[in-house]
Amino acid sequence: MPLHLTYAELAERIGRSEPAAKSLAKRKRWRRSIGNDGLTRITIDEPELDELADPERRGVGRPPANSSRATLPSEPSSIPVQTAIADLQAKLAVAEALADERKSGLDMERAKAEHLVGEVAGLAKQLARITEEAGKRERDLQSRAASADVALAVARTELAAWKAQPWWKRLAG
Repeated sequence: MPLHLTYAELAERIGRSEPAAKSLAKRKRWRRSIGNDGLTRITIDEPELDELADPERRGVGRPPANSSRATLPSEPSSIPVQTAIADLQAKLAVAEALADERKSGLDMERAKAEHLVGEVAGLAKQLARITEEAGKRERDLQSRAASADVALAVARTELAAWKAQPWWKRLAG
């Protein structure tokens, strides 16, 4: 026989929160209808509701399967202390080996970084030397260009004076 329950009633019957009940209704694609009071009612069969409300089915009081508590026994005395110590020592040895491996990897990376820093410092010195040489060359070329400009100006004035003479004086010399 189908039942018509609000989300709050469904949550109370199955022992979950109201948002969980709403999500369950959406996931199961149960028929929903809005009543005259404005509340949404879910249509669900009574056997299906009883199955959802069954605490054995849901695992009430049991931790989830992926929980660390699920793997531990309920009685601490069921595992001998020596076995637990041996397990912890083995885990410690694995952790120390992993730490040593990572430390050696970090040491190698540090050595590479120091080598690269040395190379960068050498390249910076080389760049400074090249920049200084380029500055000297630029100053030399600027002084040569200035002297060439002076020589050009003198040559132009001499040419202008020579062209200013009449042709017959230029010819006679």
